[in-house]
Amino acid sequence: SIFDDKQLLEVITYPDNIAHYVNVDTTTLVGLKKADRLGLVESGLADVIATPHVSLVTNLFINKMKTGRLFAMFRNPVQRAVAEFIELKDLLPEDPHFVPGLAHLQLYQYALSTFVRENILVRSLANITMPHPITEVHVEVAKKVLEHYVVVGLSENIEESMERFFHYFGWAQEGDWKTCQTNFIAVRDYMKNDVIAVPVESDEYSTLADRNWADMQLYEHARHVYSKQAKLRPKLKR
Repeated sequence: SIFDDKQLLEVITYPDNIAHYVNVDTTTLVGLKKADRLGLVESGLADVIATPHVSLVTNLFINKMKTGRLFAMFRNPVQRAVAEFIELKDLLPEDPHFVPGLAHLQLYQYALSTFVRENILVRSLANITMPHPITEVHVEVAKKVLEHYVVVGLSENIEESMERFFHYFGWAQEGDWKTCQTNFIAVRDYMKNDVIAVPVESDEYSTLADRNWADMQLYEHARHVYSKQAKLRPKLKR
């Protein structure tokens, strides 16, 4: 693992100086607890904390002088599910995320299987864990969180979305952000070669949309919020 068990935080630099990260994995619950224990927020070492655990990452800022602001890039939930299917199919058996029995499935079989993760965005923003069912109330809670706390980006408008992030957080004034943007989009475009086109009128699209009904509603709301945030002012430095 690129993350170690050291009891001190430090910045690690990738070869050729292409990226930097702090030696704590905030995408996991264990990593978030470590980040809190070692004082990641107070250290000032990280500009961004990436995590799917939205409700829990806020604990890092309790009783701290520093504040944070959520930002996220939203994608059509059906496209997200298809991309996840492709990624899982390509994993080798030695990979810790390898799913036995999935590699030989077709998309329509996957869409009907238990491998599909349902409504993960609403669950994350409304803090609803499995196996508790999602309701319309949870969708409304997630919409409110989105409106009030999240700087929204859309994968369909990725270039403009990244510019909003860079300008809002003041990163456009720090280094060659255009190169960062170009490299990110280049990687995204390269990965598009493996994308399966799923027509809206297909059974696969309909099935995945039905299973992610709450996320589909949240995604449409995210598009609305994205339009409203067109004139979002830069965040004040603290």
